[in-house]
Amino acid sequence: MLFYFFTLFLLLHVLYYKTKNKFEKSFFNKYSDFVFLNKFLLPFSNFSIYLYDKEKIFDYTYYKNLITLQKNAVIFKDEFLNNFGKFKLTQPGIFRGKFGYDSNYGYYIIKFFGLIQKNQQHFPQLYKYISTMPNIRSCFISVMNSKKLIPLHHGPNKGILRFHLPLINVNPDQSFLQVENTKLYWKDHTPFLFDDNFKHKAIKKDNDLRAVIICDIERKLPYELTCLNKLVLYLLEKDKNTLKTQKKLVLKKI
Repeated sequence: MLFYFFTLFLLLHVLYYKTKNKFEKSFFNKYSDFVFLNKFLLPFSNFSIYLYDKEKIFDYTYYKNLITLQKNAVIFKDEFLNNFGKFKLTQPGIFRGKFGYDSNYGYYIIKFFGLIQKNQQHFPQLYKYISTMPNIRSCFISVMNSKKLIPLHHGPNKGILRFHLPLINVNPDQSFLQVENTKLYWKDHTPFLFDDNFKHKAIKKDNDLRAVIICDIERKLPYELTCLNKLVLYLLEKDKNTLKTQKKLVLKKI
């Protein structure tokens, strides 16, 4: 009962100020910074979802939008090949300072809590599909063009699931993502879906090209948890750090 009351209070508060165009004066304008969102609300949401569902690997066909993306993998592959080598790869360090510079690893980003409109001209097909899928909160093409080891790490939010749609991987038996004890291999046009809040690492043992579309999609949850999750995602979308990051994601020619 306390959980329901707390969730309802937070949701009604945000909806009230959003409707009245008074969000700047609201409680969350003062406390939706790192301290409130990341130190309280997000951990509370993660713990609540963990109590409900401890699964790590999911069936992507449970999400219609992911099926649609998989069916159009060939189109996205051709679009990627048409652009690869023309633009600088966005470095992961934009999101997390732990990553150093690597010219053979990075992203072409289509959406990050909002569409990156200036990148539409370069990836019109992928952009077109993603723009009709509001439950996909981020979308990018991850590129590795040499051997790579990404050590154990985890995402911050259990309210989204991470989808991998491999477009190109020359040696699928030598490249994989490991979620705790489960290895998920990147095989062309064969997707997988997992909870990236669990620790995982990536291993690529060859120097050939690997390109994977990665999307973060809203997790299907019971009504009460869905309300809480949408609140968290809304605040993340409106966070000033998110807005600053979006401006850095426009592709630049080499």
